[in-house]
Amino acid sequence: MLYSSARADASFQKELLHFSNIGVRLQEIQMSRNINLVSDWKTIQAISNYMRENGPFDIIHCHSSKAGVTGRIASILNGMSHKTLYTPNGLATLSTEAVGFKALLIWLAELLLGYLACQKLSLYLRTNKLIC
Repeated sequence: MLYSSARADASFQKELLHFSNIGVRLQEIQMSRNINLVSDWKTIQAISNYMRENGPFDIIHCHSSKAGVTGRIASILNGMSHKTLYTPNGLATLSTEAVGFKALLIWLAELLLGYLACQKLSLYLRTNKLIC
């Protein structure tokens, strides 16, 4: 499991410990929350390198808008876009912080990557029902 600890709270740290204790191999990937093309490209390269060195994988499952973008691009670069599932924990396209060019960039990325690199998009509604 690849993860970023950039916003890790105590609950997330506890989950990481649980995964480690049950034998899940964990690898931290550096990722910034803000859009930064240089930093984001480095994240994509790190994910791609991990995929090449440790694959093949049965499925690629991405969470959050940033991980969804970087993970789906890495899956395209590694020929695994047909194995990609994306579960956004919050859609950046709905953020009130994203305005102007940033909002357009996020919207275009979601639209393009949804078409090119996503076998399934899963959304958990407040009713906890899964929609694919």
